[in-house]
Amino acid sequence: IYLGDEATYGDVARDAKARSAGPKSDNMVKDVDLTYVADKSRTRINLQALGRRLATNDPVVGAQANEVFASTEVLSAVGGVMDQFGLEKNNVAHTYALYWVVYWGLANKVYDAPSADAMQAVAVQAERGFANSADFAAMDNSQKQATAEELMALNAIMDASSEQAKSDPSLAAQLAKAALVGSRKSGLDLDKMNVTEDG
Repeated sequence: IYLGDEATYGDVARDAKARSAGPKSDNMVKDVDLTYVADKSRTRINLQALGRRLATNDPVVGAQANEVFASTEVLSAVGGVMDQFGLEKNNVAHTYALYWVVYWGLANKVYDAPSADAMQAVAVQAERGFANSADFAAMDNSQKQATAEELMALNAIMDASSEQAKSDPSLAAQLAKAALVGSRKSGLDLDKMNVTEDG
């Protein structure tokens, strides 16, 4: 199963992890707007573009994804999950935090949701990573929206896979292998990381 281009966000994750180990002074975070204003007319375009990319990697997964993306309500559902954790759905770093935790869970066969404190700690680390990413700083509003909505859509797919993996050891092993391969392309060993109350 295709789990998204983890390499695209690997620099953000590494930077956030490195910065979280040191003093968390305000001057470590640049004046970068992590949020975007959603344009509903672009949501359908973004989901269709993601569906096409997924289909390029795996036609079966692409077809399944397009069924999920047939309704933009899938993003509302993910937004509802973010609300439960105290995350902002219009904050790119927060959508990445949820994505990363679910991705980490697939890699480590951990399917229970972390505490709200743990999720918010990861979100703070993601904020630091994105705020110090030159690529992110150069994004305009539509690009931020596309990034966030892609992460939210991938979250929906991964969450569904997690539910299936709970009762299917073979699928769990397949997903863990795929997640580890994807993360290692960007230099991250998710099987050597933990999600704690500190991030």
